[in-house]
Amino acid sequence: MNIVTSHVSTLLNNPLCGHHLVNDQGLIVDINDTLLEWLGYERNEVVGKIKFTDLMDGNGRLAFQKHFDVYCNAADFSERMGLILFRKNGTSLPVILNVIPVEDGDVNGVKKLYSTLDNSECRQALDKINNLNQELEAFTYSVSHDLRAPLRSIDGYCRILQEDYGEKLDEEGRRILNVVMNNAKRMGKLIDDLLDFARLGRKGVQRSKVHMTGLVNNVVRELLMQEPEGKINITIGDLHTTFADMDMLRQVWISLIENAIKYTGKHPSPKIEISSFTDDAGDICFKVKDNGVGFDMKYASKLFGVFQRLHKMQDFSGTGVGLAIVKRIISRHDGRVWAEGILNEGAVFYFSIPNSDGN
Repeated sequence: MNIVTSHVSTLLNNPLCGHHLVNDQGLIVDINDTLLEWLGYERNEVVGKIKFTDLMDGNGRLAFQKHFDVYCNAADFSERMGLILFRKNGTSLPVILNVIPVEDGDVNGVKKLYSTLDNSECRQALDKINNLNQELEAFTYSVSHDLRAPLRSIDGYCRILQEDYGEKLDEEGRRILNVVMNNAKRMGKLIDDLLDFARLGRKGVQRSKVHMTGLVNNVVRELLMQEPEGKINITIGDLHTTFADMDMLRQVWISLIENAIKYTGKHPSPKIEISSFTDDAGDICFKVKDNGVGFDMKYASKLFGVFQRLHKMQDFSGTGVGLAIVKRIISRHDGRVWAEGILNEGAVFYFSIPNSDGN
């Protein structure tokens, strides 16, 4: 072994990542010391004796074959994915795997070169985040649910006071009583919104083919029934069909269109336009444009946060949860939300959903 070969061998066997080679039968024909140490095997237990897929469970093997074996024919192919490997003692090892095909004709029949990164710390951190999110959702749900009982008592006693003793109260007393009842009503709506927000973390996404034009027409029809003056002009384009959870998207459309109706309410000729398009990445984007009060773009980052409001309560009602629910729903569909606005000239709200054939 010359000095160059020696240094190459040292470099391959002592890096911060694992390396191994497989032949056209999938057998491991070489593996570095790092990966052997992670897996707990001796070299003679692995080389030429087991397939790399033997280190995975059934689901991992299927995912691996889908990502690598199917698409790994081109010489310039390079791909990576997250996998769970199993050590000799049966414990799991989360890894990030990279593969590069080796040209045909190798004398040892080597077909693919893999490099492996230990993903344990990242996986543990992600698990902790998920656990904390679940605890927060459970806490939010519990607190919101428990607040209902005292709120019902406050509202109930106020109504008794109003019905039985209203005539004995002076004008200021009746005003104060109305303030208490209105705030109880607002808090009830806030609790409902918080419960909806918490439920989203518990509910699975049930994807199906959604005809957006029909869905939006139904939502608009229902919302306009609450606007007796009928002065709002809403234009709905021919919207793209998508694969998503229809009930969740219905909530998205209700929130966005309700907002547009609310914030155009003071305009002499309120106008709302709803349309869709595909972006450069091929995702389907939906757009709700209005000519209402708009907002200052320097506050755009606050729009989709819980309890964030850009307008005074006395000017526009609301709890500040609706857009947070929109963001959460679209995030669960692997999409994104964003908005553009000009103060006193209107706003445009967007959300995108990855284009899919339903698979």
